[in-house]
Amino acid sequence: MVSAANQSIVLEAQADLQPSSPSEASLPGAMVWFVWVFGSLCLVGGSIWLTILSRRFEWGVGHAERPILTVVLVMGVMGLGFLVSVGLSLWRRWRIPLWLLLGIALLSRGALLSSNLIQESDGYRYVLDGMATLNGVNPYRYSPDRIRFDARDQMGASLDTSAARLVIARVSYPELPTIYPPLAQSAFALGAALTPWDWRGQRWVFTGLDIGVIVLLLFALRRLGKPVAWAAVYAWNPLVLKEIANSAHLESLVALPIVGLTALLALHAARPSSRFAAAAGLCFAAAVLAKIFPLTLAPIALAVLARSPRPFHSILAFGGAAALTIAACVAIFLDVGWDRFTQSLGVYARTWEVNAGAYSVLSAMTSWGRTISLAVPALVALGLAWRVFVAAKDKRGDALIFATQGTLLAWFLFLPAAFPWYATSLLAVSAMRPRFWVFVLSIAFALYYVRFHILYHDLSQSWSYWVRAVEHGAVWSTLGLGWVLALRPWTGGSLPCESA
Repeated sequence: MVSAANQSIVLEAQADLQPSSPSEASLPGAMVWFVWVFGSLCLVGGSIWLTILSRRFEWGVGHAERPILTVVLVMGVMGLGFLVSVGLSLWRRWRIPLWLLLGIALLSRGALLSSNLIQESDGYRYVLDGMATLNGVNPYRYSPDRIRFDARDQMGASLDTSAARLVIARVSYPELPTIYPPLAQSAFALGAALTPWDWRGQRWVFTGLDIGVIVLLLFALRRLGKPVAWAAVYAWNPLVLKEIANSAHLESLVALPIVGLTALLALHAARPSSRFAAAAGLCFAAAVLAKIFPLTLAPIALAVLARSPRPFHSILAFGGAAALTIAACVAIFLDVGWDRFTQSLGVYARTWEVNAGAYSVLSAMTSWGRTISLAVPALVALGLAWRVFVAAKDKRGDALIFATQGTLLAWFLFLPAAFPWYATSLLAVSAMRPRFWVFVLSIAFALYYVRFHILYHDLSQSWSYWVRAVEHGAVWSTLGLGWVLALRPWTGGSLPCESA
């Protein structure tokens, strides 16, 4: 017997395929185009504005003069355009034309390609890792503090150039070797090959992968019978624009295989195939080899595979492809030993706390805060995996996407280090299941950058607590409102603007 929750998902999926009224199925009118043009101007204009403002962000100088609050304001304007154009289009079921969706996505990213980094330095670590890999140096062996002395034989005179010295001097946590997994190292090496000792090559690589995420979403949405216009939730997202096209974070490298994993598992659920299972295993491996956190998705993947007519063959194909790929890639770097390979990851897991939300509350209440913050997403993943396992036939992947989205959301909200770019994979998956809280999160987490204004102007740290309360509280309040109104945002019910 199908549960009420599963029936709600089926009904929601059927409703998504139909326009909400005859007028909304017709060609867009003047009002619709006004909304799209407004959103487009906010996003493209905001990207240009950020590029102009970025000229005032020079490494190590003029901290107090940096227009950080103006940057947050611009991101807010971009968020408003995103909410009005994409949110209203989803609510009213207006299909954003594909040429417009892609055009604005590319124009916004293109406008940011010439910008300076705004309050970010991760790109310098990427460059150093990439140059080490290109020169045959294991990036897990040496910390930035030691590489100039201990890797001289392999890297030669390039370490003595002014560009190399500048990059090494700007790497954060120079006492620690790299934390980034093997696939990330390959991407760093590609960026370093494009522009040696220059972070701009990293931007080209990760912005290219970011565009790849959009293309893959378009393909996945079409194959799963969902409106391709939903891809705008990611393609026009102001947080994604800032964190990838400007800040050059590697998160698009993680989002791409996670979207692929979700799409392949959904296709497997509709038409079980060992080929889909093996390909999903490769995507899972790629995601884990880019960042560790996609391991939380393993129970959901196994739940989908266990429902197939030949579960053993499906799980074997998935697990074999994933395990062999991960083992082969990790083995390349293990000449330094396991302890050295995982040293920085251990330090991160034990000590880092930045922009925390739920974790701050937990750590104030109990000494077990870090353990609980890890346990909650794991329990959510297991619970949602069980829900996928007992669900009715999931032809469009609704139960699977819901479970993936819920797991990534729980992981993000309970992180001790809740950097806004960590939400990229969540936002990519949410393009397959748009919800109002996705828009709130995309706008609210621009407030992360206010912490630098507070720091540079020696303001009371109480301001930082209030900013974080608003940032995280906006998302929690939106989720809570759904529960209070009995709209079940986690099980298929939705606010009006979430219905598409």
